[in-house]
Parts: sequence; C-alpha cells; structure tokens
Amino acid sequence: MNGSLKIGTFYGIPIQLHWTFLIIIPLFAWIIGSQISLTADMIKEIFLVPLDTSLMTEGYIPYIVGIIVALGLFAGVLLHELAHSLVARYKGIRINSITLMIFGGIASMEEGVPDPKAELPMALIGPITSLVVGLVCSGMVYAVPTLISNPAASGIWIFVFGYLGILNIILCAFNLQPAFPMDGGRVLRAWLATRMPLYRATKIPADIGKGFAIIF
Repeated sequence: MNGSLKIGTFYGIPIQLHWTFLIIIPLFAWIIGSQISLTADMIKEIFLVPLDTSLMTEGYIPYIVGIIVALGLFAGVLLHELAHSLVARYKGIRINSITLMIFGGIASMEEGVPDPKAELPMALIGPITSLVVGLVCSGMVYAVPTLISNPAASGIWIFVFGYLGILNIILCAFNLQPAFPMDGGRVLRAWLATRMPLYRATKIPADIGKGFAIIF
C-alpha cells in the first residue's frame, strides 16, 4: 500500500505502518488524555473496582496514558489481523501484508472464488481474538492491585487494562455486524453459501452493509 513503511515480519507476513497511523496515535492520545476523569468513572462502574486517579491526572501524564492506550488498541488490532492472516494462510490463501492505518488494520490477501469452508473460520477468528484480548485485559483489571501495591500507580494500569478490555470487546461486537465488508458479513456469506448460490449469498450481506452505511 502506498505511503506505508515496513516495520517487520511475522511468520513471513510483512507488517506495515501507513502514514495515517502517525496522525491517529497523537489524536487518540489527546482524546483519551482529555477525558481521563470521565473514563475512569466509567471503568469503576463497569468493573466495580476502586481506581485512584491522583497520579494519572498530573501534568502530561494523562497524555502519556493516552499514548499507551492508543498503542495498546492498535496492538489488539494487529493481533486481530494476524489471526485472520494465519488462518487464511493455513487454508492456502496467500497473505501479501498487514497494514495498520487510521481506520484500524487491513490484511491484504489474494482471494479467488470464496470457499465457505475457508471463509467461515477465517472471518470468525478475528472477532474471537479481539474478544479474548478484551477478556484478558478485563481480567488484568482485577490482577493489577495484587501486583502493584501503590494505589496511584496501580490506578494507571487499572485504567489502561480496563479501557483496552472495553475497546476490544466493542471491536469484537462491531466486527460481527452481519454486513459487508465486516467480518460478520463474511461469516453470514459463508453460512448462506452452503444454502444458496454464491452471488445471492454475497448480495444479502452487501445489501445489509449498504443499510448500515446509510444509518452511519
């Protein structure tokens, strides 16, 4: 993809950063850092844990916390795309690259006529990975106080893991929408393709996708 910088490889898959990634990280950091107190209250209500915000609201620390959360979110997106790519490659589909960009991540792969037996697990594994990451991060919210005794310091990591837990679970739910080009649309097409011609199985989630686009 034009404007992308290769930062490494994973199992032979090139990992790239698009230039828009450099814009979204500072933007996310500013948004998250500007809403520390509001978000902390939400995390306390969701997870029912005490959260000391005295340290994370000092000076530039809110924006440092914002950068950590933003990078953690994109790490989750990368894991999501890697999961898609590894299953796709296992099913015999060539993966050209994974690119992180302003709207998240995209795996570039060579696809022919979709095979429902390959498309179904390939589409499902991404949201499942996001759900697992979200649940692990949510579990860390309760583990942090036992690992860090300082309430102010542990408050930062409770905030980070709580935020990432919520975001990754939302990412899972968002991607499961039964609309193209979301993962849920591919899952729906793979399921429908076992019951009707491929063109009809494609048209239904594509039409749903148009409906979601109009709503958004």
